[in-house]
Amino acid sequence: MELGGSISVVCDRTSYTADLEFKLKPFLAGADSMNVCTGKIKLGKETLADLTGHWDSAIYLNDRQTGVGLHTFFYFTLFRF
Repeated sequence: MELGGSISVVCDRTSYTADLEFKLKPFLAGADSMNVCTGKIKLGKETLADLTGHWDSAIYLNDRQTGVGLHTFFYFTLFRF
């Protein structure tokens, strides 16, 4: 079974929001299309950063304010459960 969908996380203290989408694997696609997640970090209506990656490996942050390219935001293999 595969789960996908969208979630929005809101910080009441700072008013920052994170809108994330966990995408399902397309019917005719390869391994690169599995476990994909995308999202945006916003303050009000302004998008501050974009998130892209795979939820089971690495998620990267692209800062729109500074124009700096991709930073590793989350690296799944660093965590041991």
